[in-house]
Parts: sequence; structure tokens; C-alpha cells
Amino acid sequence: MFKRSLLGIAAVTVLALGATGCTSNTKNQTVDPEPVIVGLDPAAQEAETPEEQTGEEENQENSNAGEEAELPEENSGEQETPEENTSSQTIEAFPLEGTVGGFEYSITENAGYWQESEKTGYFIDTLEEPDAPYFFFITCGEKNTGGYGVTVTDITVDENENMEITVCFTEPDPGAVVTMAFEYPMTQVTVDRLPADITIKTVDGTELERLE
Repeated sequence: MFKRSLLGIAAVTVLALGATGCTSNTKNQTVDPEPVIVGLDPAAQEAETPEEQTGEEENQENSNAGEEAELPEENSGEQETPEENTSSQTIEAFPLEGTVGGFEYSITENAGYWQESEKTGYFIDTLEEPDAPYFFFITCGEKNTGGYGVTVTDITVDENENMEITVCFTEPDPGAVVTMAFEYPMTQVTVDRLPADITIKTVDGTELERLE
């Protein structure tokens, strides 16, 4: 009986100590507080974000406006570029037929003649018959392609019946489609009688040679 009493007392004591330990552990347990983020208020950060974006948008708009403002200057520069096609020269041709100083004349461009020359100059020919007209065949010499020609720009006759014929040698424009063959461009001037003297020159004053 005595032993059983001791065992019961020991059991009660153990239970009491166990209960006391659980209570003590609960009281001594510390709970970590929730971390506090030090900084700006999230609402304040969200309020400042549009201002930064607005500044970037303004910079972008200013940059685009600057680029658009420079475009007219580039376009104006292109408009001021002169045209490159300035090689063509406007030539005023003399009337193809008429009367000058009492002489009746006619002009035939791209004329043919039995005699050809590599040199620049003119031939004189006529027919073996009474009151036959005279022909002046004016040539710019041998050319290795087509597109060249001889244009009469003036005919004058003075009081002594000295005749002067002025011509211009023309050439094809750059890039023009021409015949790839040797040619001898020639223009024929026909007059009803032989003048006292004949002079044939170019528009720059160069006197042409009579060919035989």
C-alpha cells in the first residue's frame, strides 16, 4: 500500500511538472514581428510614376518635332538641285527655201552626194546645161555613228553678190539611240546661179575649206 501511494504521488508530480513546462514554453515563445519596409509609400510611388513617363514622352515628342522640322530643309535642298540635262543646244534653223539678195535658194538636209570626205568642208557642183543651178554640199566629215548633222542657220548676200552661209554641226544627245555605222552627214544648199564669191563658216566663225 505504501509503495502504491508513493507511485501515485510520483505520477501526479510528473504530470504537474509536465503541465508547468508546457505553460512556461508557451509564455517564453517570441513571435517575430512582420518586417516593415522602409521607403516611400506605394501610393506615393504610383503617383510619381506618371510624372516620369510624362517627362519621357515630352522628350520623345520634342525629338520627333526636331526631326520633322529638319525634313523641309532636306527637301528644299533637293529642289534647288539644277537639272543635269543641259547639253542640248537650241538651234534656230534658216528657212528651207526662199530668196536672199536676189538669189533663190533651197536647203536639203541629210542630202546624198556621190563624193564623200573624212574632212569637214564643202563641195561645189552644177549641171552641164544652160542656166543650171549650183549646189553646195556642206559636210562635217566622217562620223562613226549616226545622229550627227549639218544645220544652216543663216544665208546673207551683200551688194556685190558675195554670199555667206553659216552652219552649225549638231551631234546626238547623250544616251540617244543611233545607227552604229560610219556616216558622212551632209546638207545641200541650192542656188539659182553662181554668186560672185562664196564663204561657208560655222557659227563660231571658223571658215570651212572647199573640198575637191
